[in-house]
Amino acid sequence: MEHLDSENVLAIVRTSNETSFWLDNELQVSPEWKAPGIVDGCIVIRLQDTPRTSAGVVFGTGEDCEVVITELEDSVSRQGTSLPNTFERVHFSIGLNHEYRLVARDLTGGQGIRVIYNGSENNPGDLRYAEWILAGPDVPDLYQQLPSSPGELDRPRLMIVVKDEKTFEVFPGKALQGLRARAMQAQLFRQGNDPNGLLSQLVPVTVPRCSDSDDKILIEKVIGGGGFGIAIHRWNPHTGEQHVVKRPKSPLDESSRERWKQEVRFMDLLRHPHIVEFMGANFDATPFITMEYVALGSLRKLKDVTRIEAMIILRQCTSALSFLHDHEPAIIHRDVKPENILVQQRARGGAHGDMIVKLCDFGLAREIPRGTINDRVGSRPYEPPEHYPRGGLKLPLGVKMDVWCMGLVTFELVSRIRPVLSLRSLRGVGGNPMHDRIVEDLNRFAKDDNQGDFRILKQMLVLDPEDRISAKAAHGWAEGMALSAFEQAQTPPTEPGAAVQGQDQPLVDQDQPLVDQVDLLASDEMSSLSLRPTKRKRQ
Repeated sequence: MEHLDSENVLAIVRTSNETSFWLDNELQVSPEWKAPGIVDGCIVIRLQDTPRTSAGVVFGTGEDCEVVITELEDSVSRQGTSLPNTFERVHFSIGLNHEYRLVARDLTGGQGIRVIYNGSENNPGDLRYAEWILAGPDVPDLYQQLPSSPGELDRPRLMIVVKDEKTFEVFPGKALQGLRARAMQAQLFRQGNDPNGLLSQLVPVTVPRCSDSDDKILIEKVIGGGGFGIAIHRWNPHTGEQHVVKRPKSPLDESSRERWKQEVRFMDLLRHPHIVEFMGANFDATPFITMEYVALGSLRKLKDVTRIEAMIILRQCTSALSFLHDHEPAIIHRDVKPENILVQQRARGGAHGDMIVKLCDFGLAREIPRGTINDRVGSRPYEPPEHYPRGGLKLPLGVKMDVWCMGLVTFELVSRIRPVLSLRSLRGVGGNPMHDRIVEDLNRFAKDDNQGDFRILKQMLVLDPEDRISAKAAHGWAEGMALSAFEQAQTPPTEPGAAVQGQDQPLVDQDQPLVDQVDLLASDEMSSLSLRPTKRKRQ
């Protein structure tokens, strides 16, 4: 029997071992459907095995169905087991919709089936001919996890329930991940090979979608949280619509409620390709903010980010920050860090244009009517130098705080080391030596073993904000650099620290070939104040 990791398998459907229904009844595959048959209670649905109808592979008691369920007349009612007539002549189907998703369709004209996702029960609602999305390239969590070995089926995440009987387990196959490249074959599967046959006359031609009423089914999962709120992913298994709801962890006092309203106002104002899209908010009872779902999560969770991807991230984030800072009045984010950069799309290898990131979380954002603000907020260790007096002087707090933070995030990506702040080491110390050390580490890293061109980072990670490059200039500079500018060079790059003509001018850089990264060899008594190596595999 073929397995889920086969390029041809759309799904494997297995009789459930959580019910005694199959002790009394039988299952067989129609000989006219060119499927492998039933092995150990499993039905393999392959892309090349075209079903009769456009509904897909039909399950029912009728002899014309691809999968025939025979309810034996002498079956005995057991505790927890349904009586005969659980299934109808054509009961449900498993097939592909026009969006290349694997779907289960109720063909009974009523509430013939419901689907349990990841063991989570849900209210089926009052849906006729309901279509349940099972898997697909844009379906959360359901298509990415294949069995660990070809002969192993993992714990079922999809369960088809008929009259409270858990009758079938569905395991999405690898073929779903490449259907757009095999559109012709997928279209043949969707059309069916006997559109005028008896079975095609028995199944509905179309499947009405779920309405947008308040009682629609939503599968929910907590995907993140911070000090003030939690983020909940909501997915509609009938329409495929998905979004994120952010709500507070506890009841809000008046000042906290005003802060949430301010975040909503900023998100509604700031429409940009690299800022998470705002979709709505409600403050009637428990406040919540609705925003787009960004599928791959935060940059912090992303593994093995390449230096080309780091350049793409820098370009996109500085574009978003420039948009914020150019707003009238200027808006400062104040909490730029990997956790607040979400990854919408990523292609293997970090090819140009195949990575999209978005800035999120405007809970600490502020308008700056006169160019500076007074309160110091942010996340250690990404706080900028101006949060700490130097030589007894307080540095001005303005939009260039975001530039330092973005520069530090980029340095972390290319160097594979994370900034660490030791509060104990800072007690009694004037200023903050962490920031001095970050600048020293950047200079040493850029000089070490023919690293790439990091002049733009040297202009972003400047201690004095007056001398630091702006977000707009950083974006223009990054756009003018080659995507490979951060890659290690076979020949030494421009001497670190060399003067750059017009720091606000885009650089014209040379393409540099990919060379394996080397580990930073920096450690001494001050290492706890600045950068800590992370354990990552070499590329």
